[in-house]
Amino acid sequence: MKEDTGSGSQDWGINATPWTSILGADDPSSQECVRQLSFLAERYWKPVHFFIQRRGKSPGDATGLTHSLFSIMLQKEFLDKSDPSRASLRTYLREALPQYLSSDLQDAFSAASTMAQQTLFLTPVVEEAVPDEAITAEEEFDRQWAYAVVNQVLRELKVLCEREGEQLGFQVLSRRLVEGELPSYGATRTLSLELGVEPEALEKAYHKSLHWYRNLFRQEVRAYVSTDNKVEEEIRGLWKAVH
Repeated sequence: MKEDTGSGSQDWGINATPWTSILGADDPSSQECVRQLSFLAERYWKPVHFFIQRRGKSPGDATGLTHSLFSIMLQKEFLDKSDPSRASLRTYLREALPQYLSSDLQDAFSAASTMAQQTLFLTPVVEEAVPDEAITAEEEFDRQWAYAVVNQVLRELKVLCEREGEQLGFQVLSRRLVEGELPSYGATRTLSLELGVEPEALEKAYHKSLHWYRNLFRQEVRAYVSTDNKVEEEIRGLWKAVH
């Protein structure tokens, strides 16, 4: 196996997250701000969309309102009220959405329509799905955000493992993480026979991919909080949302 070359993901630093970059920009409509907001929209599109549906809007209306929300964010009319030192972007959006929905929605559509046409997040993939009526809109928001983070990290991990020739590690980690195959002796032996590799090689590949996965996970979450010491708090919130 090749030497560990790192995670390969963006290493967000203090005051260098997409959120804080947009807040501190002189021109929020600049290409760089649009790029940063597109990053956030990709991660938060489904949580926002599902939250709005859970509040009684049709899928079509939820799509329009989600477009509108991210366009307003680019104009800083929404994020200017946030405080990165107090709460994560996830918490701010979740708490601000009810106020957004209680405002004059027609005005929101109108104000954002011109700017929305210039952004990069006009055509995100939104699966036709019905929100879970057994949980609150806030819980649905957190659950969809957690899924978005995990799926993004797995996509990045797959690319990294393929680049480093560690496809076996990704295959094993995916089976254990997504399909719930816990790393017991029996499961490891069964999987090693299925894949045609020795259990020791399988475990070594798994732990290497797990190390990369954890690094990528922290770096992904770091994009939504203002300081490093808030990362663990946000990760705890993520796991709480899916368990």
